[in-house]
Amino acid sequence: MYEIDYQLTRADLAVYQTMALARLKAEARKKTSIWKQLALWIGLVILFAIGFNIAGETTSIDAQSMLIGTWIGLVLAAGLSMGTAYRLRSSIYSDTGPSLSPQHALFDEPGMHVTTALMSADYKWGLFTELSESKEHITLWMEPCLGLVIPTRAFSTSAAAAAFAVFARMHIAAAAATSRRTS
Repeated sequence: MYEIDYQLTRADLAVYQTMALARLKAEARKKTSIWKQLALWIGLVILFAIGFNIAGETTSIDAQSMLIGTWIGLVLAAGLSMGTAYRLRSSIYSDTGPSLSPQHALFDEPGMHVTTALMSADYKWGLFTELSESKEHITLWMEPCLGLVIPTRAFSTSAAAAAFAVFARMHIAAAAATSRRTS
């Protein structure tokens, strides 16, 4: 059994979001070929080009206006993508919400129990599909882009964090084996 207290920082959440986004992109690549992604981007650029021509009240699409609209579309699409990602990273979590508030977590045989001032949640080991760890974080993944982040600073030593990772992996594997036997 492990019992820890911790509080995530915005930096912890930014690292988590980067990991989750990378995992989501990897999962999407498995399901969508590069050609489909390329076709989607080309379609987006053409729609921007046509939209700019319509907005400029051009009745015919000539090569020069198509080229200008295409470049403007590319610049806008890239800018919107970067701006949206930045805004999400900087403002998605409220300073007074449960993600950034002090957390108390108890890990035992059935699973994990997390409590904050605003919420309480129980997670069974069977919910988690994998565990990833870095020097700063241990992440228990439920879905390709959904996980619970635990900062390693919550443990008294790096050896204690490593022991917890072994404990969690063992329970995740046991839950997965039990699930395979019953299905």
